[in-house]
Amino acid sequence: MGASPSYNKPREVASQHYPAYVEKLPALTGRVVAVTGCTTGTGYVVCRAMAQKGAHVVMLNRPSERATAAEAQAQILKSALYSDFVQ
Repeated sequence: MGASPSYNKPREVASQHYPAYVEKLPALTGRVVAVTGCTTGTGYVVCRAMAQKGAHVVMLNRPSERATAAEAQAQILKSALYSDFVQ
């Protein structure tokens, strides 16, 4: 097996449906949500929405550059949503 090619994250595209999707979700404070395959695309969007609604999100991915990048983005989101978060 050769070295895997470097990963280039797709550009973010503003969604006309995402705000309405998040708005319709119930509050998830105190809930734990596990999402598989959430490095990009639908899985990542679901993780972001669940976090915005207050859930503790467990991101289940294979070790990869994409998984590391998704985790870093999730940490930034968590910091923005919960400035008093303690690890």
